[in-house]
Formats: sequence, C-alpha cells, structure tokens
Amino acid sequence: MKILIISDAIFPTNRPILKYFWNYEMSRKSEKLFWVLPSFIKINSRIHTKWNSSDLFLFPIKEKKSMLIKLENMILKILMIFSLSRILINNKNIGWIHVHDGHLESLIGALLSKLYNIPLSIGYT
Repeated sequence: MKILIISDAIFPTNRPILKYFWNYEMSRKSEKLFWVLPSFIKINSRIHTKWNSSDLFLFPIKEKKSMLIKLENMILKILMIFSLSRILINNKNIGWIHVHDGHLESLIGALLSKLYNIPLSIGYT
C-alpha cells in the first residue's frame, strides 16, 4: 500500500515514532511511504529526495524571527502541503493518508481524504 504521511515535524527530525516506527518499520513491511515535510535545511524550492526507502518531499520555511514571518510560514505550509499532497495522490496512487500530530495538518488531511475518498488516520503523540 502507498501511504502519504503529513506531519507537523520539521525535517530533519529525531522523533522516534516518525523515524523508527513509520520510516523504518513500515517501510520494511513493503509499505511505500511518501512524506510531505517542511525543512530547516537550506533549500530554495521544494525538492524530492529519499529518506531510507521512503520518498521525501521537502519545502523551505524561514526562521521564525517575527510574527509576520510566522504568518508567512503558516500560509506557505498550508499551500505546500496541500499542493504537494494533491500531486502525490494524483500521480502515485496513494491508498491511505496518515497525519501525525498537528491540527492544521489534520484539517488538510481530512479535506484531502474527503476530496479523493481515501482512508485517513490521525495520530497524536
């Protein structure tokens, strides 16, 4: 099964549930994972790379120096998560959407689930 994972985590992450359970264990069970995450790594535009055997789609965010930049990051995050997720759903035959933490991400996941009639799971840790 192909699983789209949306999380409030910022790449690179040390969160064990994401790094070891989802990315390592689920990949070993022949599940194909597609991650959509913001990145603190200096990138200028969205990129596609690998994270172990998972496909990782990163987009840039700015350092939080002011309220205006925080607002800009939030708007950018909504647009990038939604647009990247739609591209993956349309091109990769995603069979399941999992949202891990994040209220904003959960709303985006719920909307995508309804639009594309794909099962959704939400986890909070």
